[in-house]
Amino acid sequence: MSERVTWETCPHCRQAAAVGWVGDDKVEFHCPAGCRIPESGMACAFPVATQAPRRKMFDDESRHSVR
Repeated sequence: MSERVTWETCPHCRQAAAVGWVGDDKVEFHCPAGCRIPESGMACAFPVATQAPRRKMFDDESRHSVR
C-alpha cells in the first residue's frame, strides 16, 4: 500500500497516471488508459516525484483516512 500518491504523465499515452510511493520508492502505477510499466521500469519512467506535498493517506496508528 502506498504512503502517498502523485500524478505523473504516463510515458506511453501521456495521460495523467497515479504513482504510489513508500518513502522515495515507487511501488504502484495506475494509468486510466490501462498502460502498464514493469516494476523494473518504474525508476526509469519516474525518476523523481513531482513536487506534491508529502501527505499521508492514513493515520499510522488507526489506519483510518486522514482528512
